[in-house]
Amino acid sequence: MSAVRNPGSDRTPLELEYACWRAVIEGRALEVYRHVMASDARVFLPERYFHRREALAEWVTTLEWHQFRFTGERMLPITESITLATYDAVADQADSTVPLRCSSLYVWRESRWQLTLHQRRPLAATTGG
Repeated sequence: MSAVRNPGSDRTPLELEYACWRAVIEGRALEVYRHVMASDARVFLPERYFHRREALAEWVTTLEWHQFRFTGERMLPITESITLATYDAVADQADSTVPLRCSSLYVWRESRWQLTLHQRRPLAATTGG
């Protein structure tokens, strides 16, 4: 088993991150995060942290952007079944651009990668002009 792509897996952890962000634009964030997040997942934000159930009810449903881009993407295999995906993201919202530093920890369980921990913090934000 490879820490980056497992036999039978159709997506790497970084590809799953892209899928989650795209799902926000497509209005399918809740559906996609329900599938990607492990039952014991945690989300850490500067203002608070969420258990999976809270994240799905209170965090995922509030995500809004019409475009995003990633830079500096890296996948860091920790073991054969644990991989850390790190990247900077820029989310374009209606009247602002929000730069973020993100990392997500994925664990290979039940024949697929599952998001167990996501952390993000804002970098300097800019407003539209």
